[in-house]
Amino acid sequence: MDQLSFCWLLAVALTQLLLFCWYGNDLTYESDSLTKAMYNTPWNDFSVCFRKNLGIMISRSMKPSYLTGGKLYIMSLETYRRVRSC
Repeated sequence: MDQLSFCWLLAVALTQLLLFCWYGNDLTYESDSLTKAMYNTPWNDFSVCFRKNLGIMISRSMKPSYLTGGKLYIMSLETYRRVRSC
């Protein structure tokens, strides 16, 4: 009975970790895509004020967004893979 409980607990913990890592990976990917999408807009056609604001947004989005676990680990699929391989 104890072994079954342990297996069940391990499966639930790994599933919960997978959810955090999956959405953390998705957040990092989308933040990178946002920078590329802003740069690929036809910004030449817009006003000077818009171009300045777009430049600020692009420079701020150069630092990727990511989820962390206790500010120690970046939650990504790579992190999940490393945990699973232990």
